[in-house]
Amino acid sequence: MEFESLSRIEAETRLKGRPLGTHLIRRGEEINDDITKALGAIESCLLTIVESNGKIAEYLLVHTKDGWTIYQ
Repeated sequence: MEFESLSRIEAETRLKGRPLGTHLIRRGEEINDDITKALGAIESCLLTIVESNGKIAEYLLVHTKDGWTIYQ
């Protein structure tokens, strides 16, 4: 799967002022690649999303042999 390469700051700029639930899925940064390898995941990406009160949050999504999950 191909994801756009954006920094967190660029993602937040695009999402600022957008409605609750608006999100971007983007390619992870170098540290995310390290986590992906350590977990034995197939691939990973970042979910940057507008949450309540306009807060912008970020979650690491990893794809393993069992499917996609949010890494906590």
